[in-house]
Amino acid sequence: MGAVPVRDSKKPDGPVLLLNRSAWAAFTASLR
Repeated sequence: MGAVPVRDSKKPDGPVLLLNRSAWAAFTASLR
């Protein structure tokens, strides 16, 4: 199982959050 990197596109040199795929799927499902 891989990770999904998430960052602020306005600050490309800023920190990156690494979320596992199930957490990312739950997050995106909650937006729908």
